[in-house]
Amino acid sequence: MNATRWLPACLGLVVLAACKDLDVPNLNSPDLGDFQSNPTRSQVLSVASGLLIGTRAGIAAQNGYVSLLGILGRESYNLDPADPRFVSEMLVGPLDGGSPAFGGNLWANPYRNIRNANLELAAVDKVPLVNDAEKEAIRGFTQTIQAFDYLKVIVTRDANGAGIPTDLDPLAPPAAILTRDSVFAHITRMLDSAAAHLDSATTLGAGDDPFPFNLSPGFTGFTTAVSFRTFNRALMARVQVYKGSFGCTTCWDSALTALSASFIDTTASLDDGVYYSYSTVSGDETNALFDPNARALVAHPSFETDAQLQARS
Repeated sequence: MNATRWLPACLGLVVLAACKDLDVPNLNSPDLGDFQSNPTRSQVLSVASGLLIGTRAGIAAQNGYVSLLGILGRESYNLDPADPRFVSEMLVGPLDGGSPAFGGNLWANPYRNIRNANLELAAVDKVPLVNDAEKEAIRGFTQTIQAFDYLKVIVTRDANGAGIPTDLDPLAPPAAILTRDSVFAHITRMLDSAAAHLDSATTLGAGDDPFPFNLSPGFTGFTTAVSFRTFNRALMARVQVYKGSFGCTTCWDSALTALSASFIDTTASLDDGVYYSYSTVSGDETNALFDPNARALVAHPSFETDAQLQARS
């Protein structure tokens, strides 16, 4: 009897539900289309924090940015007996263009984060409930990180140049490869644009307010528009020095100008600055340069002290 009484009611609920749209957004993991068309404040802030994770990708791996450039500069060496490419490719060459392991990741990882930054900048223009000061701070932060990623690309490609994609369809042909000077000019413009946005956030009254999103511990002391701008100017100084080494005679003065607006202080501790941070916390990344198996040797003054000297022949 009870089953007979409740059956029509249950069928009625099924019919009623069928008349409604049961599609709901994935609240745990919003898809790309949702972020592009209808971004929320929390999504924009999460993506801003995620850019720090993206720009850290492939930095401290055994075959990452620091290790590989250290080998090329004869500042470090990886003694991994399981992979001869640390010698055959990094010291002898040529690099295998089809392998992401030695060089490929230093292209793919920065560009992945550059695209995320483009998506973030587009979303900031659409997101509701974010005041203008916050928007300017987010733009300044995002463009600075994006310029930093472009810098890593061109430093590892040098005269080969690099592409500058701007909101390209992922299925479209890749961006044209521009010259090294063109890429450095783009980085310079982007850093100046970022600094202008940070200045605007300050003018709007949020210069000393902490960014509305989380930064890693490596950015301690650089979490406001005013303080983060000094990091931006330090990056500009580095860019100008690179350009000066390629023949730009006015770039040395530009580097000094940028340094004067950065956090650099000859009377302060050399520990002052911005760092990549790592930890053993669940979900975080550890610093693989600290290899417990001691396969990687990084240059240190003790190397010279401990070296066995031999008389010149």
